[in-house]
Amino acid sequence: MKIAYVYDAVYPWVKGGAEKRVYELSGRLADRGHEVHCFGIKWWKGDSVIQRDGVFLHGICNPRSHYSGDRRSIQEALA
Repeated sequence: MKIAYVYDAVYPWVKGGAEKRVYELSGRLADRGHEVHCFGIKWWKGDSVIQRDGVFLHGICNPRSHYSGDRRSIQEALA
């Protein structure tokens, strides 16, 4: 089965509970033979599409200013 997640924050570049959960679930589904793709902000250097732990990561845009380092800024939380 082909599975896609669309989420702006991508673990391990952004460290949060939801991000880690999507990352772990994606890896487990890939381990079971599914083709898993995650679409989000491109936090890494190099190609826009990379494979990590059996999961295809698609960077669709560069990080935005509502992030401070690897976490959302307070302005993003209040928006």
